[in-house]
Amino acid sequence: MRKTFLKSTTGLDLGKEIGEAVPKIEAAGGRVLVQGVEAENEKMLHLIMETPDAETVAAFMSDEQFTADRIAAGVHVETTKVTFLKD
Repeated sequence: MRKTFLKSTTGLDLGKEIGEAVPKIEAAGGRVLVQGVEAENEKMLHLIMETPDAETVAAFMSDEQFTADRIAAGVHVETTKVTFLKD
């Protein structure tokens, strides 16, 4: 399993973003290990997930509907940074 760190700026509804993203991550064979916002900036989301491989992350991050759902939840998708963590 591949661990991935995702960081993005949120705007409208963090709960909605997480609520919609987690089932999609799980459907792709992954799971969210930890998630939260910065103490100094509650609009900055940090999420660490585990997925079968980097290609799985790339597939749902490039999915048009997933991106549209994230935008609708208030995510500033252009701020999203994905970092693959070393095992």
